Amino acid sequence: MFQKRDCFACAPTGSGKTLAFLCPMLMKIKVSLLYMDYHLPGLKNGVKAVVLCPTRELAAQTARECKKLAKGRKFYIKLMTKELSRCGDFEKMPCDIIISTPLRLDFAICKRKLDLSRYELKKTLTTFDRNSASEMIKQKLVFAGSERGKLLAIRQSFAESLNPPVLVFVQSKERAKELYKELAFDDIKVDVIHADLSQQQFIVFLLSQPSGRSGRAGRPGQAVTFFTEEDKPFLRNIANVMAASGCEVPSWILALPKLRKRKHRPQRDSISTIPDDSA
Repeated sequence: MFQKRDCFACAPTGSGKTLAFLCPMLMKIKVSLLYMDYHLPGLKNGVKAVVLCPTRELAAQTARECKKLAKGRKFYIKLMTKELSRCGDFEKMPCDIIISTPLRLDFAICKRKLDLSRYELKKTLTTFDRNSASEMIKQKLVFAGSERGKLLAIRQSFAESLNPPVLVFVQSKERAKELYKELAFDDIKVDVIHADLSQQQFIVFLLSQPSGRSGRAGRPGQAVTFFTEEDKPFLRNIANVMAASGCEVPSWILALPKLRKRKHRPQRDSISTIPDDSA
């Protein structure tokens, strides 16, 4: 970025990609503002940098981190909310950095006359997750026998070793609801997130989570994948990620054939132990 070159950065999740582009961006803008103060009076106003994020939630998270780094310094940082994109007076609003999703930025440019002509950081820094986890994460595969066995294994893990906070990923929102109902009966402080939640419920849920995904920002973590006999054809992709992170993987899993289809949605039995009233 300092050398005015495009950059594509690839790193595991939680390794500090946001910090890697925010720090030089703020430093570059600070130097630019000082130069304008002394040499080009009248050109200080205007957007100096734009950060594009694929989702609203990621944009909001990036904005929070940016404001933390810039605390105590004279940076004007704006998160492009729906209201700001539709009603913002960008000609009068002081703004050094805009953090937005693509569609909201495009709407503000077309409909609200957002001026990016003084955009200082002409080059692009793109970051994306490498398909592997941090070496700080201890990963393992556990054979559970059946879908009900997965539920039993999760309960046993909570009872023996797992310390909150814990994130459990499942295949669908229906399975997420089933697991939530099961764990709610076990005196476990549990919540559920899925596509049926309203945006407000989703935001409240995200803000209530204390640490995010496992092993972020150099912290150690643990990732456990429960599988059954029916899941074995899908283990190769997981094993590749584990092997790339330095974890031990049984040779028979690495010898499994690769699945060519990009999306895998295997049919699985219900994990619910609650009797079906319709039966």
